[in-house]
Amino acid sequence: MDGAGRCAGAPPSAWRKYRERRSRHSVLDAPIGAEDEGVDVALPAVPAQGGIRLICRPGDSAMPGVAYESGVDLGVFVDGVARTSNWGESILPVTAGDHALGMELNGYVTQHLGPVRTIRFGAANLPIRVAPGQTVTVFYAAPNGPRSPGQFSFSPPPPPAANRYRVAQVVGWWILAGVVLLTFVVIAYLAATKS
Repeated sequence: MDGAGRCAGAPPSAWRKYRERRSRHSVLDAPIGAEDEGVDVALPAVPAQGGIRLICRPGDSAMPGVAYESGVDLGVFVDGVARTSNWGESILPVTAGDHALGMELNGYVTQHLGPVRTIRFGAANLPIRVAPGQTVTVFYAAPNGPRSPGQFSFSPPPPPAANRYRVAQVVGWWILAGVVLLTFVVIAYLAATKS
Protein backbone atom coordinates (compact mmCIF):
# COMPACT_ATOMS: atom_id res chain seq x y z
CA MET A 1 0.00 0.00 0.00
CA ASP A 2 1.21 3.46 -0.76
CA GLY A 3 0.55 6.60 1.29
CA ALA A 4 -2.84 7.21 -0.41
CA GLY A 5 -4.15 3.76 0.62
CA ARG A 6 -3.82 2.28 -2.88
CA CYS A 7 -2.18 -0.99 -3.72
CA ALA A 8 1.29 -0.34 -5.04
CA GLY A 9 1.42 -0.88 -8.77
CA ALA A 10 -2.36 -0.57 -9.36
CA PRO A 11 -3.25 2.08 -11.90
CA PRO A 12 -5.19 5.06 -10.46
CA SER A 13 -8.18 4.35 -12.74
CA ALA A 14 -8.58 0.81 -11.35
CA TRP A 15 -8.47 2.14 -7.80
CA ARG A 16 -11.07 4.82 -8.59
CA LYS A 17 -13.37 2.26 -10.25
CA TYR A 18 -13.08 -0.02 -7.19
CA ARG A 19 -13.96 2.83 -4.78
CA GLU A 20 -16.94 3.89 -6.90
CA ARG A 21 -18.33 0.34 -6.99
CA ARG A 22 -17.69 -0.12 -3.28
CA SER A 23 -19.53 3.11 -2.39
CA ARG A 24 -22.69 1.87 -4.17
CA HIS A 25 -22.93 -1.33 -2.11
CA SER A 26 -23.59 -2.15 1.51
CA VAL A 27 -22.32 -5.22 3.31
CA LEU A 28 -25.58 -7.11 2.69
CA ASP A 29 -25.77 -6.41 -1.06
CA ALA A 30 -24.46 -8.52 -3.90
CA PRO A 31 -20.69 -8.74 -4.34
CA ILE A 32 -18.95 -5.85 -6.04
CA GLY A 33 -18.93 -6.26 -9.77
CA ALA A 34 -22.00 -8.53 -9.91
CA GLU A 35 -24.01 -5.88 -11.79
CA ASP A 36 -21.15 -5.39 -14.23
CA GLU A 37 -20.96 -9.07 -15.06
CA GLY A 38 -24.72 -9.75 -15.12
CA VAL A 39 -24.43 -12.28 -12.28
CA ASP A 40 -27.62 -13.12 -10.39
CA VAL A 41 -26.77 -13.72 -6.74
CA ALA A 42 -29.10 -16.11 -4.90
CA LEU A 43 -28.82 -16.26 -1.14
CA PRO A 44 -29.66 -19.52 0.65
CA ALA A 45 -33.13 -19.68 2.18
CA VAL A 46 -33.14 -19.04 5.92
CA PRO A 47 -35.65 -21.13 7.87
CA ALA A 48 -38.38 -19.14 9.58
CA GLN A 49 -37.22 -18.12 13.04
CA GLY A 50 -39.07 -18.06 16.32
CA GLY A 51 -38.09 -18.09 19.95
CA ILE A 52 -38.72 -19.56 23.36
CA ARG A 53 -38.80 -17.05 26.21
CA LEU A 54 -37.85 -19.17 29.23
CA ILE A 55 -38.42 -17.72 32.69
CA CYS A 56 -36.81 -19.85 35.42
CA ARG A 57 -37.90 -19.31 39.02
CA PRO A 58 -35.68 -20.88 41.70
CA GLY A 59 -37.07 -22.94 44.54
CA ASP A 60 -36.78 -22.07 48.21
CA SER A 61 -33.28 -22.73 49.58
CA ALA A 62 -32.81 -25.31 52.30
CA MET A 63 -30.01 -23.25 53.85
CA PRO A 64 -30.89 -20.06 55.73
CA GLY A 65 -29.15 -17.06 54.22
CA VAL A 66 -27.94 -18.93 51.11
CA ALA A 67 -29.59 -18.21 47.76
CA TYR A 68 -30.93 -21.22 45.87
CA GLU A 69 -29.28 -20.00 42.66
CA SER A 70 -25.78 -20.00 44.19
CA GLY A 71 -25.60 -23.79 44.46
CA VAL A 72 -27.77 -24.93 41.54
CA ASP A 73 -26.99 -24.64 37.81
CA LEU A 74 -29.49 -24.91 34.97
CA GLY A 75 -29.29 -27.49 32.22
CA VAL A 76 -31.60 -26.44 29.35
CA PHE A 77 -32.09 -28.60 26.27
CA VAL A 78 -33.98 -27.84 23.05
CA ASP A 79 -34.46 -30.96 20.93
CA GLY A 80 -31.75 -32.69 22.99
CA VAL A 81 -29.14 -29.97 22.36
CA ALA A 82 -27.79 -28.09 25.40
CA ARG A 83 -28.56 -24.37 25.37
CA THR A 84 -27.26 -21.54 27.56
CA SER A 85 -29.75 -20.17 30.07
CA ASN A 86 -29.74 -18.38 33.41
CA TRP A 87 -32.06 -17.97 36.36
CA GLY A 88 -34.62 -15.36 35.47
CA GLU A 89 -35.39 -14.72 31.80
CA SER A 90 -33.61 -16.14 28.75
CA ILE A 91 -34.49 -16.04 25.05
CA LEU A 92 -33.74 -19.24 23.13
CA PRO A 93 -33.86 -18.70 19.33
CA VAL A 94 -35.32 -21.69 17.45
CA THR A 95 -36.64 -22.44 14.00
CA ALA A 96 -40.39 -22.48 13.55
CA GLY A 97 -41.99 -25.86 14.15
CA ASP A 98 -42.30 -28.46 16.90
CA HIS A 99 -39.63 -28.67 19.58
CA ALA A 100 -38.99 -30.53 22.82
CA LEU A 101 -37.88 -28.32 25.72
CA GLY A 102 -36.10 -30.08 28.56
CA MET A 103 -34.71 -28.90 31.88
CA GLU A 104 -32.42 -30.46 34.46
CA LEU A 105 -30.86 -28.90 37.54
CA ASN A 106 -27.34 -29.65 38.75
CA GLY A 107 -26.69 -29.24 42.45
CA TYR A 108 -23.41 -29.56 44.31
CA VAL A 109 -23.35 -31.44 47.59
CA THR A 110 -20.59 -32.17 50.10
CA GLN A 111 -20.70 -34.93 52.67
CA HIS A 112 -19.03 -33.44 55.76
CA LEU A 113 -15.41 -33.03 54.62
CA GLY A 114 -15.66 -35.42 51.67
CA PRO A 115 -15.49 -34.61 47.99
CA VAL A 116 -18.06 -32.46 46.24
CA ARG A 117 -20.54 -34.48 44.21
CA THR A 118 -23.03 -33.37 41.62
CA ILE A 119 -26.66 -34.37 41.88
CA ARG A 120 -29.14 -34.00 39.05
CA PHE A 121 -32.75 -33.22 39.86
CA GLY A 122 -35.78 -31.16 38.84
CA ALA A 123 -36.14 -32.80 35.43
CA ALA A 124 -39.05 -31.61 33.29
CA ASN A 125 -39.96 -31.90 29.60
CA LEU A 126 -42.44 -29.97 27.47
CA PRO A 127 -43.37 -30.22 23.79
CA ILE A 128 -43.69 -26.76 22.19
CA ARG A 129 -44.93 -25.56 18.80
CA VAL A 130 -43.41 -22.26 17.62
CA ALA A 131 -44.93 -20.40 14.65
CA PRO A 132 -42.74 -18.27 12.34
CA GLY A 133 -41.93 -14.98 14.09
CA GLN A 134 -43.58 -16.12 17.35
CA THR A 135 -41.95 -16.14 20.77
CA VAL A 136 -43.54 -18.63 23.16
CA THR A 137 -43.26 -17.76 26.87
CA VAL A 138 -42.63 -20.74 29.16
CA PHE A 139 -42.20 -20.68 32.94
CA TYR A 140 -40.12 -23.21 34.87
CA ALA A 141 -40.61 -23.63 38.61
CA ALA A 142 -37.68 -25.36 40.27
CA PRO A 143 -38.39 -27.76 43.13
CA ASN A 144 -37.32 -27.04 46.70
CA GLY A 145 -35.32 -30.23 46.94
CA PRO A 146 -33.93 -33.12 44.92
CA ARG A 147 -36.85 -35.49 45.55
CA SER A 148 -39.48 -33.57 43.59
CA PRO A 149 -39.65 -32.71 39.88
CA GLY A 150 -39.60 -29.27 38.31
CA GLN A 151 -42.66 -27.95 36.49
CA PHE A 152 -43.18 -26.18 33.17
CA SER A 153 -46.22 -23.98 32.60
CA PHE A 154 -47.43 -21.31 30.20
CA SER A 155 -48.64 -19.05 33.04
CA PRO A 156 -46.63 -17.69 36.00
CA PRO A 157 -46.41 -20.30 38.76
CA PRO A 158 -47.32 -19.47 42.35
CA PRO A 159 -44.45 -18.59 44.70
CA PRO A 160 -42.62 -21.61 46.08
CA ALA A 161 -43.74 -23.05 49.37
CA ALA A 162 -41.39 -22.58 52.31
CA ASN A 163 -38.75 -25.27 52.35
CA ARG A 164 -39.48 -27.52 55.35
CA TYR A 165 -35.78 -28.20 55.94
CA ARG A 166 -35.02 -24.51 56.27
CA VAL A 167 -38.04 -23.93 58.51
CA ALA A 168 -36.87 -26.78 60.76
CA GLN A 169 -33.34 -25.33 60.84
CA VAL A 170 -34.54 -21.85 61.76
CA VAL A 171 -36.87 -23.20 64.45
CA GLY A 172 -34.04 -25.36 65.79
CA TRP A 173 -31.66 -22.39 65.97
CA TRP A 174 -34.27 -20.31 67.84
CA ILE A 175 -34.86 -23.15 70.32
CA LEU A 176 -31.09 -23.53 70.84
CA ALA A 177 -30.71 -19.77 71.35
CA GLY A 178 -33.59 -19.84 73.87
CA VAL A 179 -32.01 -22.72 75.81
CA VAL A 180 -28.61 -20.95 75.92
CA LEU A 181 -30.24 -17.70 77.08
CA LEU A 182 -32.28 -19.56 79.71
CA THR A 183 -29.10 -21.28 80.93
CA PHE A 184 -27.36 -17.92 81.40
CA VAL A 185 -30.40 -16.53 83.24
CA VAL A 186 -30.50 -19.55 85.59
CA ILE A 187 -26.75 -19.34 86.26
CA ALA A 188 -27.00 -15.60 86.94
CA TYR A 189 -29.97 -16.17 89.29
CA LEU A 190 -28.16 -18.94 91.20
CA ALA A 191 -25.03 -16.81 91.49
CA ALA A 192 -27.08 -13.90 92.81
CA THR A 193 -28.93 -16.02 95.44
CA LYS A 194 -25.72 -17.57 96.85
CA SER A 195 -24.15 -14.25 97.68
